Amino acid sequence: MTFEEMRKMMDKLTRQCGDLAEHSIRQREILDRRISYRSTNESDYLNLEERLEAIETRRKRLENRN
Repeated sequence: MTFEEMRKMMDKLTRQCGDLAEHSIRQREILDRRISYRSTNESDYLNLEERLEAIETRRKRLENRN
């Protein structure tokens, strides 16, 4: 393997490590949000219909602001 081939391989591995690190950070943020959400027991009280109603109410409120 030539020096140039090794350099290209290292560059590729470096990019992949960066991508994996970013993905790991995003996954950790999602996990933290889920843990926080679950610990407040909000998910136990809101069913899908209630969530949709809350979103619709918020949408209308934001439209009225504009």
